[in-house]
Amino acid sequence: MCEGRSSDVSTSSIFAEFPSYFSSALGIADCAPYEIELSDPATVRSSPYRCAPPKLIIFRKMVDKLLEQWVVRPSKSPYASPVFLVPMSGGGFRSDYRKANSNAVFDSYPMPTIMQAFVQCGGAAVFSVLGLNSNYYQIPLSHKSRQITDFVPHSGSLNSIYCRWGLV
Repeated sequence: MCEGRSSDVSTSSIFAEFPSYFSSALGIADCAPYEIELSDPATVRSSPYRCAPPKLIIFRKMVDKLLEQWVVRPSKSPYASPVFLVPMSGGGFRSDYRKANSNAVFDSYPMPTIMQAFVQCGGAAVFSVLGLNSNYYQIPLSHKSRQITDFVPHSGSLNSIYCRWGLV
């Protein structure tokens, strides 16, 4: 919910008062683990996409960083989705979860529209947008759901401990 409050608070004073909220380190959302439900228990497994050797070096460095941060871990799950490098401002790669998503049961709770959000914030004087560092990597997955996130980075198999972009 939004609260209307008028004050002369500067951004720098907020950063100074709450430094732990503005860290580049990954945090963990204080919420129940996200559960991915499948409509069919059939295993989804795909081979890795081909990757040029120079991009493979970049990709391996990204995977090593995720392993260091405990965002992913080695796995022996029967699931496997391919990955591909995506040119982004901060670099990155994406897993191709289309096959896994086609088998997922989607949450029936509708997302609020922008108009509903504005109505809830009616009368507020200050609006801000704060994002999570690395987005979904802070939302924990249930143990059962982790195997569905498996991806194959050209050697071995990894799965996510936290939500991944593009999955359900």
